[in-house]
Amino acid sequence: MKFRRSSASWMVMCLGTVAFALSTSVDASGFFNRISTFNVCEMDNNCLSDNETSAKSLETFTMENGRDYVVYTDSPKNQLGFVDISDPSNPKGLFKFDLPGEPTSAKVVDNKFGEW
Repeated sequence: MKFRRSSASWMVMCLGTVAFALSTSVDASGFFNRISTFNVCEMDNNCLSDNETSAKSLETFTMENGRDYVVYTDSPKNQLGFVDISDPSNPKGLFKFDLPGEPTSAKVVDNKFGEW
């Protein structure tokens, strides 16, 4: 059996596809929405002059739901750092400290953190 496709049937199919696409909306609430950035080098006084201290060294970050800080690892500098995000449009470095070895990930559980 041979089917003929007329231009009218193509138009109906295209209009149906467009109508379906317009009727389905995407809820973006489940997607990542960047509201701010923080350069890891802002934690150092020599932010703009030290090539080793750069945002490129940020490895991982984590946060506990409902908390106002982010924990990040800086493996090349063997450090773990904390950033205050209580005002997300203006993040501020809280503190950082040296660790033995090269931390590659961090986890916050019940207001306690661990690195490995």
